[in-house]
Amino acid sequence: MMIRITKTVLFIPALLFSTLTVAQTTLSLSAGLAASWQSTKLSSQRYTTHPLFAPSANVAVDIPLGSQWSIQPALGFIQKGGDFPLDYTGPGSGGQTLRINELEVAVRARYRKTGKRLDTYLALGPYAGFLLSKKITDNGQTIDDNSPYRSAEFGLSLAPGVEMHVKSALLFIEARYLLGITQVNDDSDSPVLVKNRLHSAGLSAGFRFPVGGNKE
Repeated sequence: MMIRITKTVLFIPALLFSTLTVAQTTLSLSAGLAASWQSTKLSSQRYTTHPLFAPSANVAVDIPLGSQWSIQPALGFIQKGGDFPLDYTGPGSGGQTLRINELEVAVRARYRKTGKRLDTYLALGPYAGFLLSKKITDNGQTIDDNSPYRSAEFGLSLAPGVEMHVKSALLFIEARYLLGITQVNDDSDSPVLVKNRLHSAGLSAGFRFPVGGNKE
């Protein structure tokens, strides 16, 4: 089932990226800073790490479906994880830092409202985060970690933003919230139920360029 979902999530962006000749299609490049954290549910108790701040980068194609609606497939890099506080009593050890590098694939529906000087928009859709690497440090020293994190996690992406015309391009500032909804580690051998999920909130800036068809 998970393999089928992964193939579907990958196929949709590939299909949409192949339609760059659609009128008013734009390509966006952005970078920013994101805060991420891991939430853990152990039996009836919940724990949350301190946020981990790290850079992020994103490339997206905006394919219009009308004057206000569009589909936005996106590909990005993001670092997720969290800092375990010294008094942390949940799974893991206090004072350690978890860093997970992910390749993120998202497909969002985007609604834009034009204004006199600024346009505002809201984008919402599913994402898949594919594990690139994982590292745990303790007081700056990398430690061996054999925790079985899964190769992919899935969630919802919410991205409100504002944009303005700068010559032939659009300058935009965007907030993004990623809500992880699937378990990120395989604890099938654990005697107790442990649920770990990754979340992230960030701010980025970038430019959007027309890449085909009629230019805006």
